[in-house]
Parts: sequence; C-alpha cells; structure tokens
Amino acid sequence: MRSLLRPAALFVAIGLALYAALYYAAEHLVERTGHSNPIFKIHAAEKRSFDWVILGASHAMPLDFAGFNAWLEGETGLAILNLASPGTGPLYNRFVLEEFLREHRTRNVLYVADSFAFYSRAWNEERFADAKLLARTPLAPALARRLWQYVRHEGVDPRALLDYASGFSKINNRERFRPDLWEGEAQFERVHRPSAAAVKKRVAYLYPEPASAAALERYLGELGAIAALARQAGARMVVIKTPIPQQFRSALPGEAAFDAALARVLSAHGVCYADFSTTVNEPRFYFDTDHLNRAGLTELVNRGLKALLLSGACALPMMAGSAAAQPIEDELVLITPVGKSLSDPALAEFRKLAKQRWNVDVKTSALSAGTPVAYGRIVEWSGRPLADLFWGGESALYDRLAAQDLLAPLELPKAVTDAIPQTLGKPKPVSLKDPKGFWVGTVLESTGIAYHPRLLQRLGVPPPKDWDDLLDPRLKGHVAQTPPTRSSSSHAAYEVILQRDGEAKGWEWARRLAANTGIFAPRSRDVPSMVAKGEFAVGFAVPSYFAFEDRLAGFDIKYVAPKTAWITSGPAAILKGAKHPKAARAFVEFLLSERGQRIAVERGLFPIVPKYRIEGPPGSTAEMAVEFNGGVRSYYEVEVISVYDDEIAQKRYEQVNATFRREIETVAEQLKKKY
Repeated sequence: MRSLLRPAALFVAIGLALYAALYYAAEHLVERTGHSNPIFKIHAAEKRSFDWVILGASHAMPLDFAGFNAWLEGETGLAILNLASPGTGPLYNRFVLEEFLREHRTRNVLYVADSFAFYSRAWNEERFADAKLLARTPLAPALARRLWQYVRHEGVDPRALLDYASGFSKINNRERFRPDLWEGEAQFERVHRPSAAAVKKRVAYLYPEPASAAALERYLGELGAIAALARQAGARMVVIKTPIPQQFRSALPGEAAFDAALARVLSAHGVCYADFSTTVNEPRFYFDTDHLNRAGLTELVNRGLKALLLSGACALPMMAGSAAAQPIEDELVLITPVGKSLSDPALAEFRKLAKQRWNVDVKTSALSAGTPVAYGRIVEWSGRPLADLFWGGESALYDRLAAQDLLAPLELPKAVTDAIPQTLGKPKPVSLKDPKGFWVGTVLESTGIAYHPRLLQRLGVPPPKDWDDLLDPRLKGHVAQTPPTRSSSSHAAYEVILQRDGEAKGWEWARRLAANTGIFAPRSRDVPSMVAKGEFAVGFAVPSYFAFEDRLAGFDIKYVAPKTAWITSGPAAILKGAKHPKAARAFVEFLLSERGQRIAVERGLFPIVPKYRIEGPPGSTAEMAVEFNGGVRSYYEVEVISVYDDEIAQKRYEQVNATFRREIETVAEQLKKKY
C-alpha cells in the first residue's frame, strides 16, 4: 500500500506544481494584458486619490475608450478613474466600489444608470460568475474574502468564488494573449446605421426575463447602498442617464416607470440626478444601437457632462427672477394642437426639470385637438376647464378667449417676456405676445406648401414656390388640404389669401384650389403624411415641422414657405379656473428657456427668443432643418413679409368658416366640374 501511496502523492504533487505554474502564468498574463476589467484598473492605479470614479455598465465604458478618459481629464483638469464594466448591475458595482475604497479615495462617484441592469439577476448575482469577467480579474486574498461574503449574504453563486480562487477561467481563457478590450472599443469611431431588427435583438438580450417591479425595488436598494457607501467615504454621488436614440428608447419595456422609481429613490438618498437620455439623439452619434461613438460622447461632454464634472451639481440653476420659484402642483394638463413629436419631449423634459428644481414628480398629459376644436371645448368649459394650459394655434383665438374672460394672466417674470419682441415682420406685423399679458408665443413656425418631388416630376409640374402655383390645372385631384373649420393653420392660410387678394378674388382663389383638391383631411397633421407617402403631390397650409417630421422619417418630401406664408408664434395661455396654474406657468417659462427652445430647434421649429438660432454640427438634425427651411436659421435674420392682420382675422373668424362650409366644402364636387 505504501508503495502505491508514494507514487500517487508524487503524481499529485507534480500535478499541483504544474497547475500552480499555469496559474502563475495566467495571473502574469492578466497583469500584462489587463485593460478594461475594473478590479485590474483599481490594482493598477498609480494614484491613491481621484476626483471622480465612474461606475455603471456598457453605456459608461466609452468614456474610457481609446484615450477618451485622458482627453476628458485634460479638458477638466480632474483625475478620473472609470470602473464601468459591460452588463454589470448595481450589485456588482457596489462590490467594485468597496474594493476601490479599500485603498483609494475619491471626492465624487458618478453612476451611469441603465434600466436593464435593475431588472434581472443576470446582470447582478449571476454576473459574478461570468467567465470572461473572472478571466481578467486579478487574484487578491481580500477580494476573495469579500466575494465569500457576497456568496453568503447576497445570493451570489458559490461557483463564482470557486472559479475565482482556482483560476479556472484564467487558465482556460482562449484569449489570454490578447489585450482585455471590450468589443465595443474597436467600433468607437464608426457610425451606426439604424436598424429596427438590431434594436429588437439588442433589447431581447438586455431583458432576458419580463421586467419585474420586485426586481426593480431590489436593485434600486443596491443603488441606495452605493450612495450610502459613497457618503460614508466622504464622497458625493451623482447619477446620470446617458443619451440613447429615440428608436431604442421607445423599445425599452417600462422605461417611464423606471425613470420615476429611480428619481424617487435618489431623492430619498439626497443624490443628484441628471438625465441626458434625450440630449444627443442623432444616429450619427452612435456606433451601434445604443452606444455613443467618439463624436457623440464629445457632444455629450460639451452639452452638460463637462459642467457637471466640474461643479459636481446637476440641478439646473434657478432662472433669474423666476415666477416659478415657489413649489408647483404635481400635475399638468395641456389642450393642444401641437404635434406629439414636440409636445411629448417638451413634457418629458419639463418633468425632469420639476424633479431637479422642486423635487416634484409632475404627472403630465395632453388633450390633443385641432385649434378650432380646442377653442370650442374651452368655451364650453366656461371657466371650469378640464385642462390647465392651451398651447399652439392661431393667436386670434387666444384674443377671443381673453375677451370672454376665459384666460388667466400669465404673470411671467419681466426678464422672460422682455426677451421676446412684441412683433415680427411687415407690413402687418405678427404679434409674438399679448400686450395685456394673457398669452405669449413660444416658438416660430411657418405654414406653407409640402410637396412630393418625384410625383410632381411625373405630372410635369415644377416645384411650387408660391400659393398661386397650387392652381395649376395639372394638379387637379393631387392637392390635399384640411378645412379651415378644423385647422387653425388652414384658417390662417386662407386669411392670408383673403387679405392679400380681397374677399371677392380670395374666395375665387379658394374655389379654384378646391377644384384641384383630392381630399379634405380631418387634421392638418394628416396632410404632409399623405404627401410624404406619395398619395398626393402637394399639401396646402402645412405646418413646417409636421413636414420636417416626415422628412426625418426618411420620406421624400420637401417644403416651401411662400413669401406671404403665415408665421405663427405658437401661443400659450393659462386657462382661467385651471387646477394647476403654477405648473402651467412653470411650463411656459420652461418653453422660453434655452432648454425649451433647444427642444423646438431640434424638431425643425424656429426659436422665438432672438438670441437663439437653429445651428448644429454638420449632418445634425438642426442643420437638416436649416436646409429643409431654405437655409433660414432665424426669422430675425431674414425679411419677413406678413399680410395677416390679426384684428381682421379675429373679427370674422366664424364668418370665414361659415363661408367655406357653404361655398367650398359642401359643393366641392360641383367646383371640380366647373373649373
């Protein structure tokens, strides 16, 4: 028996020695090829103290790609250590921060929050056992002891500790000789082409199981633990969400619920929160479905991240003389003809502002209605409105509502209203704000002609330049429009014709246009969509940003503003008797701020505040809007010819509608035969 034991012991000893040699070699390779692993970065850090430590999953990682961290340090003069790792949730990030604080210090902790990481064990408990992560994690006895505590108390798989202690994944790592680079870093300079299929696949990967409220609460608790850990170490914590494309964001399950829950938890812990998710949306700023490339990350730094890192604060400064400095209500209801492409992001940004400034979670909603319909409802409510704010449309209706005592004074700070000129254009200046203070303009937008270039070419019709071009006989049946009874844009455009030509000639013009009209659409938003799809060649009285929205969607549609195009100021007014007047007033003030004006600019509208203009980097949405609008960047930089007299329009508003019903709409078929 002894003779057998001695060879067996020798065999085991040789095996252990070989394993130890392999382990040593594998550990040595980890040190040589290390780069992205957060534990490696901690152990390799030459400094003991930093200004910022960055935590999070893959959306935080590009901040350290290809020398970007060094560039950011140079731009800010700050010492920054990025400890983010792909697919890691708050539980793993707490583990990383604990290891960092064992021998290092930081003044600030920046956590980049990704909603997917708060909904699954796959990105938290199970992430500790990931072979790729373990293969690049240096061995340290203190780390092993803490990992054991996570196995005992946090539900981490014991195999994670066994793998880490044995070095199994390191020894069997097929990529042991390659630098530890995440695959995304090699794509950092590229531009991604948007793909719905790619987005669907990516979201399915990130959410391996249905979003669970219980899981969300569990991992938000871990985020709270990170905040407490930072506070104990004397560090300030800031949480941000980085930009993602709208196509990707809209595919995420329960994102709104996550945003609300995140804000609630961070508020309870006194943690600063900045949401940049809608800041940089153009596809050219991403290298894949949801990660910023170098250009996008640079844009994010310039649009707010640099200022945040330098100040350590993410709440916006209070507007000077703000009337909204007092707490606001927790709800806001709009009634508006404004398209969802503008109203939705505006309300979303306002909710963030309310949370940042007043720590109020504002519930927002919008009753969508054409301007005449909205006006009718407000009159019917008779001082007991079901909405707080009327936004968008024709200013003549706002004057009529004020005359009926259905609007409340805005009472905005003088500095805010003084920044807006009283009028624009000549010989009949466009009113940009009410001298009596019941309404104020928020954006500038023209109402003109949308057309389908290829369809016009097939018809042998040149692109239109002015209103009269729509009377070309070759366009018979190819014009789409909305009746002025249903759209303030259409009503104002007809007023332009009537005031330009006089009533007799103006109504004759309207009859001839009706003869060319193939459809009277129920909403002004429908008109450019029909043109974009090639169903009609030309659209009359089209709000410019509706047409631009279809252009951004990839349709072959162009737009021209005739020389006498109606310019609207996008009025806003608080309804008398509103349940939430402070929230409504704060929203109007927000729309007139740089943040609010930027939302409008990014959707092809013009700023009403003269110090702002449409501009952006080459290829940006802003520059596309400039091209779409004939090179115009600001209506304050070009000659604006306005023949629309608001006083005349207000006096005969119902008369114009009645005449159109009687002489145009009800006899449209006879007009087609006559002309």
